Amino acid sequence: MTERTAVVAAFIHRLMIQFAGMLIAVVEAAPGAVLQGRTLVKLAVFNELVRNERQFGVGPMTADPSHLTTCRTRLHMQRSEHRRIVAGGILIGLIAGAVCGQPRAAEAPAAAGWRSLFDGERLGDWRVTAFGGEGEVEVVEGAIRIGMGADLSGITWQGEFPEQSYEIALEARRVDGNDFFCGLTFPVGDDACSLILGGWGGAVTGLSSIDGHDAADNGTTQVRAYETNQWYDVVVRVTPERIECFLDGEPIIDQPLAGHRLSIRAEVEPARPLGISTYATTGEVRRIRWRPLADEAGGIVGRK
Repeated sequence: MTERTAVVAAFIHRLMIQFAGMLIAVVEAAPGAVLQGRTLVKLAVFNELVRNERQFGVGPMTADPSHLTTCRTRLHMQRSEHRRIVAGGILIGLIAGAVCGQPRAAEAPAAAGWRSLFDGERLGDWRVTAFGGEGEVEVVEGAIRIGMGADLSGITWQGEFPEQSYEIALEARRVDGNDFFCGLTFPVGDDACSLILGGWGGAVTGLSSIDGHDAADNGTTQVRAYETNQWYDVVVRVTPERIECFLDGEPIIDQPLAGHRLSIRAEVEPARPLGISTYATTGEVRRIRWRPLADEAGGIVGRK
């Protein structure tokens, strides 16, 4: 880049910051703004940090958890600057939310045939997962509360569960913290996979792992806003052909299995074959249930 080009680029950048600052003021002045301005700021800042990682090598996409502190420090120090840079994207998000606010029709699973994995009173066949440094697990007002740990906390199912051709559903919410409040690890034949909700600073959603790439860096990766203390309905459907995931009735992931390798991150291994975990976050889960899927002949497949 020539010196003259650099000067022009810097001038344009400054104009963008000034214009974006006015947009921020407009967004935050509207208390009923679609999708909530401050939430969109956080999502846009995350995207900006991802861009920074590609440039500087540190950010929320970095697989090494030790870099997370660096990411959060940078987020705190650069928040004011980033808020202005990404405000244009926020405005677009508000417009898109207003235009496309109605959820699309989803082929959500039917209600029949579910089998409960939690009665709302006792842990039953759930056991605290021995991650090391995990938080307290208790039943609170009909939900399993997974307390914030040093890193991972969670529960693992000790009873029978199918390896293939089933649906599992639950409701989950973040109570405290800024990372994933639901890491649902589930069997897929002889392998396992994890659905992550709200990871890498609070917004990343996806499957860990596909072809060796975790939820922050594969074809299922997406950024979503999750509100604290709001319940989200989660359904995962596993068949020999694919993994499908639904959030509040909306299909969010449709991952074919042919030609792909499934795995989970090494630190999540204690959650196999079926587990629910959080990362440095207090989360709650309730209405945990599953049902087998019928094969073409009408029988039940995938049962242990």
